[in-house]
Amino acid sequence: MAKRKMAPQTPNSVPPLKIPKDFRRLLTGLGSSVGVVDAGFNPSVRGRGGQFFDFTNPRGTALDETSTQHGTTVMATIHRYSPGAVLHGAKVGGSDNALNSILTMRPLEWCRNQNVDVVNLSLGFPMTGCLHGNCLLCDLVNALVDGGVVVVVAAGNLASGVKGGRTIRCPGIAERALTVGALDESGARFAPYSVDTVPGRAKPDVLAPGTVISGDGTRHEGTSFAAPLVTAMVANLCPCIGFQQAADLVRQTADKRLIPSRMQAC
Repeated sequence: MAKRKMAPQTPNSVPPLKIPKDFRRLLTGLGSSVGVVDAGFNPSVRGRGGQFFDFTNPRGTALDETSTQHGTTVMATIHRYSPGAVLHGAKVGGSDNALNSILTMRPLEWCRNQNVDVVNLSLGFPMTGCLHGNCLLCDLVNALVDGGVVVVVAAGNLASGVKGGRTIRCPGIAERALTVGALDESGARFAPYSVDTVPGRAKPDVLAPGTVISGDGTRHEGTSFAAPLVTAMVANLCPCIGFQQAADLVRQTADKRLIPSRMQAC
């Protein structure tokens, strides 16, 4: 995983975690709880130990054969790298992808009520009035983090490719969110569609591989699939060192990558 340029560490920052090789196999997420807010889940994800709720239809089910593969792939990716974590699923948006920032707030509250340690949001919204993370959804994300929940958000895939381009959307621009951009398939370069942001907002926080292959051989690409890798990493660390230290550790120990200064927004 790679990160964008950040300020030097302070005396109060978390030092790099040195994990004895024999103990790495114990980092499976056992003892962690993760909430996934996405566009529905295939019943194949049943058995992850958590609750599922459909916020698009009170009489519906979040587990549906007709659900898009997006939420299913996101949850399966988390489970693959954090097999011991309990996974909860909140369905937002239907087959028509009808979704907005306000409709995402109730599922986030629901995740908090499930006492999750981490929330994965592989979604975003074009909020013209939220250029600096000052909308209701970003405020809620910040409040969740202040209350003890790590909120991992995909940066988005819509860079303009021109100076001043804007791709990282609400809630990825929330100050306290752990926002994830993508590395390209080689893993050696950042994916330019995932790094432009607003001036003064140092986002994304980290980069992770943005290409995954699902169980049926389908190739998925984008920050939506980079975010669950980071979610799994945080879930693995939370039982060992606590939520805030886990998030800080991910930020501070990632390898640096050279990102053009115009895309660093600082």
